[in-house]
Amino acid sequence: MKTRWAGCLWRTTFGLCLVAISLSMPSLARGTVLFTTQEDWAQWSNSGNITTTGVNTVSLDSSTINGVGNNASPGGAGTNGSMQTVWGGGTFNYFSGPGEQGNQAFLSALDPGAIAGTSTAASSGILTVSYTRPPAGTGNYFQLGLLLNYDGNFSQLFGSETDNGDGTFTATIPYTINPVSMTYFQLGLIYNSNYNTNTPFTIDKITAVPEPASLTLGVLGAVAMIWCGRRKMR
Repeated sequence: MKTRWAGCLWRTTFGLCLVAISLSMPSLARGTVLFTTQEDWAQWSNSGNITTTGVNTVSLDSSTINGVGNNASPGGAGTNGSMQTVWGGGTFNYFSGPGEQGNQAFLSALDPGAIAGTSTAASSGILTVSYTRPPAGTGNYFQLGLLLNYDGNFSQLFGSETDNGDGTFTATIPYTINPVSMTYFQLGLIYNSNYNTNTPFTIDKITAVPEPASLTLGVLGAVAMIWCGRRKMR
C-alpha cells in the first residue's frame, strides 16, 4: 500500500512539474519584439545597393506598439507598418538598424542577463524575421540572414526558412553574442540572393527569443529533486 501511494505521489508531482513547464513555454516562445512598426523601420539605414523605407501601407502583423529596438520610443505607441526593401544589384549585402549600445531594453531582449558595458558572458538565442519574397526573375535562391555588429565582432548568421503558405516566410536564425564591451551595437539583416527583378519586398516583426538557460536549470533541478524523492520513498 505504501509503495502504491509513493508511486502515485511521484507521478502526480512529476505531472504537475511538466504542466508548470508547459504553461511557461508559450511566453518564452513568443520572445520580445525588436522591430515591427513604421516608426521602428524608419530608423534603419541603407547599405550598398539596398534601399529601405518604413511604410504604413503594408504590414505582416497588426501591431501598433513599437518594438524595444526603437530608440526614440521603445514600447510606445506607433503605426502599423513594415519595411519595404529594394535590392538594386549584386547578390549579397546588408542593412542595419540604429545603434543600440545605450538601449538596455533591447540588449536585455537578446540576453536575459541584461548585457552591461563590460559584460564578457556569452549569450545565445533565436531570432525570427517575417518577410515576403520579391519575384525571382531568372534567380533561383533567396535567403535572409542576421548581422550582429559590435565591439570586436561582425557576425553574419543564417538559419532556416519556413514557408507560411500565405505568401509570407519566417527566417529562424540562431545567434550567440560574445561581448567584450558595448561602445556600439547594431543588429541588421543580410540579403543573400540572385533574384534580379528589383521589386520591393516586405520585412516585418523581428523577434528575439533568448536561450532559456535559467528555465533549463530549473527543470533539471526539479526533475532531480523528484527523482531523489522517489528513490528515498522506495
